[in-house]
Amino acid sequence: MINRSTRYLGYNQGLGFCGEHAACALAANDTAHFTDDGIAARAVEIMASHKAHGVGPWLVMAGFIRPHVDWSAPQRFWDLYPEDQCGADTVAVHKTAPPSAPKIAWVDGGYVDGKTADLPKGYQFSPTAPVNDTLAAHWRRGYYAAVSYMDWNVGKLLDALDDLGLADDTIVALMADHGYQLGEHSMWEKYTNWELAARVPFIVAAPHKAATHGRATTALTENVDAYPTVAALAGLPLPAIECAGCVEGDDASPLLDDPTLAWKKGSISQYARCSLDNATGLYKRCSSDSLHTTAFQAMGYSVRSAGWRYTEWFSFGLGHGGGTDFNASLFVELYDHRDDEGDDFDAYDQVNVATDPANAAVVKEHAQMVRDGWTKLRPHPSSRAPRPPGSAV
Repeated sequence: MINRSTRYLGYNQGLGFCGEHAACALAANDTAHFTDDGIAARAVEIMASHKAHGVGPWLVMAGFIRPHVDWSAPQRFWDLYPEDQCGADTVAVHKTAPPSAPKIAWVDGGYVDGKTADLPKGYQFSPTAPVNDTLAAHWRRGYYAAVSYMDWNVGKLLDALDDLGLADDTIVALMADHGYQLGEHSMWEKYTNWELAARVPFIVAAPHKAATHGRATTALTENVDAYPTVAALAGLPLPAIECAGCVEGDDASPLLDDPTLAWKKGSISQYARCSLDNATGLYKRCSSDSLHTTAFQAMGYSVRSAGWRYTEWFSFGLGHGGGTDFNASLFVELYDHRDDEGDDFDAYDQVNVATDPANAAVVKEHAQMVRDGWTKLRPHPSSRAPRPPGSAV
């Protein structure tokens, strides 16, 4: 039913698309690097084949590369962000790591640290020495262009649903695997437990719930909620929750009907640290050969509640069974988000208030959340939707 001769696109992060630069405009004939176009075309081909052969229900997952480094896009997407409107006055306001944060919170530059053609000779990323504003503005412009290029390809899929007559009975979800830092805290890309690295979009549109389209909620959801949410909206049975090998997310579709519904107490993320430099007290990001957990030296668990982001770092290693030792707390961070309206991504996680005696109860509560884990943070049973027929219990 599907043309098996179509080249498998595979996984390619886009590294090296710009050579020794982190951001670049792709020439119109540089089709070898138009990978996202190929992903979109393949997804459309699969949907068209399913339509032609009466296949259903079906699930198509299209994972676009952009805006991963290298930030590459055809020139027309760069033109959406004129250079004279993307100058040094558009870069991050808080360009260095918070002095009140433990050193473990920050980590070296990420993939951009290898872009030697962009960086001054001898430059080393550090929590107190951000890249210069001119380069930061260029990188951010490249990121914006890459996002718009990705968005254009998402539009191809939505147009295909209309063209194939599938829009009225297809659930669409858009999400990302991690957040992003664009010079805030002297950080680029992901690699931290700060809000910008952990926060992701989660957009769901169900055609049979047209009245819910355009609604937004401040309720806390997690990426693990995506599968049970989409499955429930499709009327498919859900696997069991809270058991070994089961899904660890909840059906968040009730929030479509009532965005104010009492929901999760918190959402959890985590990030590891490797290669401590004893001279500086700074860690390296865990990547390449150090991706194996035996190289992890510390693990940071972060819980985002309605008003706070709490992160606690623990010793991690083979000395205690190869995992996290929750009795070996290393550092604690607490950031106030009580007035966070979600419209200023540069304003928060600037002052670590974990040691303020006034926040002792908040620290205690969130420390327990981290230790209890996700099962204690789930929505109250009274808020959850009935599980579809045939669902596991």
